[in-house]
Amino acid sequence: MQSRVEGTNPTLFLDRDGTINVDLITEYLGSIEKTALIPGAGIAVVKAQQAGFKIAVITNQAGIAKGHTDELALPLVHKHLEKLIARESGIDRFRFDDIRYCPHHPDEKCNCRKPKTQMLVESSQKLYSDLESSFFIGDRETDLQAAAAFGIPSILVLTGHGQKTADLLKNSAHLVQASPLHTAPTLQAAVDFVINLVFGK
Repeated sequence: MQSRVEGTNPTLFLDRDGTINVDLITEYLGSIEKTALIPGAGIAVVKAQQAGFKIAVITNQAGIAKGHTDELALPLVHKHLEKLIARESGIDRFRFDDIRYCPHHPDEKCNCRKPKTQMLVESSQKLYSDLESSFFIGDRETDLQAAAAFGIPSILVLTGHGQKTADLLKNSAHLVQASPLHTAPTLQAAVDFVINLVFGK
C-alpha cells in the first residue's frame, strides 16, 4: 500500500468514462462534441460535493499514448463536463476538486495507471483526504483493484462496463480481495449510499 495522509476531508475518487460520462466503448473520448453525461450523474456529483465530499476524477487515458486522443483537448473535455454537471444540477458553476489522468500506454508499466495507486496518492495528498471516510466509485475491475491497493472501500456502479465487471467478480477468484463494499445501479444510488454512511443523511 502506498503512503496515506491523515487528512480531514471525506473524498470521492471517481472514475470518469462509464461512471460520470457516457463511455463511447469503441473509441476514446477526445472532444466536447462527444461528451455526454450519464443521466443523473451530474446531480449525483453536486449532491456529494454539497454534502461535504471533495470530488476527484481518477482516469486512465491510454488513448493519448496510442495517438487517438490529443492531450491538449483533455482539459477542454473536463471543463465541458463541469459545465454539463452544473447545467443538469441547475447551479451556476461546478468544479471538480481535483482531476488526475494517466496518459501512458499499458505496456509502459507506469505507476499511475490504475490499478496502480499513484494518482490516488497524489490526489489524496492534495485534497488532504480523510481516507477513513473516502471511497472510490467506478465501473471497471481496475477501479476496484486500485481502491483495494490504496486501502479504501470501492463502490461498483453498473453503468458503463459495470455489469461486465459484476459478472467478472462472480467468476474470478483472483478478484475476491478487490470486491466492492457495495454495488449500485447508478452514480446517484452510489452517492446516496456513501452520504448515508458518512453523514447519516
